[in-house]
Amino acid sequence: MCLSNICPKRNQRYPPYDVTLVAKDGKEFKAHRNVLSEASPFFEKLLNSDMKENKEGVIRLEILIESQMAAILQFVYTGKVEFSTYEHAEDLIKVADYLCLSSLKLSAGKFLEQSLTALNCFSSYELAEKYFFDELILSTQKFIYSNFAIVAATDAFLNLTSREVEKWISSDDIVIKAEEDVFKIILRWIGYDKNERRVKFSELFRHVRVSLISRDVLLRDFVTNDLVKANRDCFNSVTVALAKIDQASDCDVPRPHYPRKALEACVIVACGEKEPFHAYLYHPEKNSFYRLPLWSEPGHVISCRGKLFVVPQDISRARCYDPDLNRWSPAPWAKTDLQDLQLITDAQRLADVLVVKNEILFIVEKYEENSTQLLKYNLNGNCFLPSIHWLEKIYVCNVVEGRYIILCSRRLYRYLWVSLF
Repeated sequence: MCLSNICPKRNQRYPPYDVTLVAKDGKEFKAHRNVLSEASPFFEKLLNSDMKENKEGVIRLEILIESQMAAILQFVYTGKVEFSTYEHAEDLIKVADYLCLSSLKLSAGKFLEQSLTALNCFSSYELAEKYFFDELILSTQKFIYSNFAIVAATDAFLNLTSREVEKWISSDDIVIKAEEDVFKIILRWIGYDKNERRVKFSELFRHVRVSLISRDVLLRDFVTNDLVKANRDCFNSVTVALAKIDQASDCDVPRPHYPRKALEACVIVACGEKEPFHAYLYHPEKNSFYRLPLWSEPGHVISCRGKLFVVPQDISRARCYDPDLNRWSPAPWAKTDLQDLQLITDAQRLADVLVVKNEILFIVEKYEENSTQLLKYNLNGNCFLPSIHWLEKIYVCNVVEGRYIILCSRRLYRYLWVSLF
């Protein structure tokens, strides 16, 4: 086959053909050494070597059938190729990877991205991983995450290995309506071949974030499930989650599990300063308000690790709101040695409360000394760190940025960056 058959409308004039490409079925294609060498490191190395292909001017590519060879040459000479089917594009990714034709590989990958469905996304992801195709890996991952509830119901998902299933259900990025959906997906996968797969249940179940599931669902669907009851670790994790829900008052920081990104909700908090002390959550996406249970007194309001804290002047009386349990309870530092907390007297004022990484910071102004004191509570260690006599009292506005607090002074008209780590 000649170049004119591949690109009959091309106006550029070429010298005589000086190399022949032979496909798997023996079909011959004429081409030019310099064009092939410019297009691919594979051909460049082969056609500038002492190998017989270079000396004879014949390259046998038995991994390619006639249609693939034609498509490759069309792309080499024109920069374009028609992908007739999804499978055709997959095949060209394989041969483009072998021949080091990166541009063709990218072009075929874009065609696959635009043609992703619930039925072919897992085969595309497997192909992308096999050929180290990072762009296709990312786009296919995003498709699977965004449509996880749908793709998890396909036969393609049911035919995945347990390790592959575990990889997907452990991700924070899968889009589901509720955490218990992951449990249902596991049961569906195991039920596809229950005798063989039931031994994998505990490995998969540990990725269900049971602490984020309601009491009614745990009692109805989990405690009564035969697979859960048959495994001590699985059953214990459910009973621990139920026990936490039934605790009278607790503000466990950090929580055992964090919600997946699709189940997170960013809200605006509005708190009243007069009795009765109400707080409202405004959900921008739903354009709706939710009223929280009453609490005892007003104070500084902060958000940390998915929970809401109201901190009054007496910080030992701070309260924590847990949205999962819909209740207020004492802040975790109220259970520690309160010696440092007694430092906040009538001669002092709690000026601000900030969150920096794993620490809650209490900024206390001392009137008599005209200075500012910094108390630091570490959430991971559940303890107060030694207090710091920080700055002269300068009436500041405090803003957290990474590991820094930015102090904006009204009196001195300046900015002060303070590193805490």
